[in-house]
Amino acid sequence: LSLFYCIPPHEIYAFNLIGKDQGRRVSDYVFTHELPAFHQWRNSHQKSNGQSIQLLQDKYKLWLTFQKQAVPMVPILKLIPRNAPLDFSDCRSHSAHLICKPRYGSAGKGIFVLKFGETDNRLDIFQTRSGAISAPGTLDCLQDATAREDYLVQPFVINHPLLADLCPTGDAVTIRIITELKECREPCCYCAILEVAAVEKEGSRPHDTESEGSFHVLLPVDPASGETQRFPGDIFKPSFGNHYNRVYGKMCGKKIPFWRQMLKTAFVAHSRFNDIHAIAWDFVVSADAPLLLEGNTGWGTAVPQIIKGGLLAETPSSHLPLP
Repeated sequence: LSLFYCIPPHEIYAFNLIGKDQGRRVSDYVFTHELPAFHQWRNSHQKSNGQSIQLLQDKYKLWLTFQKQAVPMVPILKLIPRNAPLDFSDCRSHSAHLICKPRYGSAGKGIFVLKFGETDNRLDIFQTRSGAISAPGTLDCLQDATAREDYLVQPFVINHPLLADLCPTGDAVTIRIITELKECREPCCYCAILEVAAVEKEGSRPHDTESEGSFHVLLPVDPASGETQRFPGDIFKPSFGNHYNRVYGKMCGKKIPFWRQMLKTAFVAHSRFNDIHAIAWDFVVSADAPLLLEGNTGWGTAVPQIIKGGLLAETPSSHLPLP
């Protein structure tokens, strides 16, 4: 399967394609190296002209657009142009806990967390990895990042009380809702996932690498009820099991706060982009309301397919013969 179809070995295991006749389902799945072509192919059916994709990739312009349409998003307190001097004093009156992220960023890369001192002007800066605080940072390090691209400053959203203790580091718990346009042309929910960032303690893993030290605990969310469900299969390393069981134990059968409101917001947001087949919307949930973080057109398909099955399974086509 790997040599003949160029399928990454880890996805062969993730999609359970090993075993008698299992390989015949290979044409049901979209694999990581096929992602750009897959999304472009589906968008071509909607006659996408690329402008919507550019708007979704620009987090600042997207926020300005949704401000006019009353779509609740995490506010942007400041746009820091590339190479501009750093000054966060005007943001302190809004929040003592800030997020600083790239204007065109993706996959949680290049994000910094900023915390003002409670009684003085001290500013603590932290670097992040996979959505969680990973190490102390410096102003010079942040300045180097903002020298390469525009950055945005947003308030750090405190998790809803039901979700507050899911992440040991106190980082934001996110809910991803993937909406898609079908024959009815009205947005519907393809898949929803609760994502909790986690970082292994130093010394708890055999190899001190970035990929092994950080990960997400993922729980599917039932679109009809908003209830969390157990992740199908067993693809986690043993060291991740404790984190997963802890999160699942706290959220087993519980409903995501403001679920209906969040789902409605995702549908309203997608209706602005009727030339894009599917969009992954990332939300955070405060004590008062769900807030949209961003929309993604090039979202990864591996986890949704583990939950829902192959994205191409319903597409009429003859299955490829085994090598």
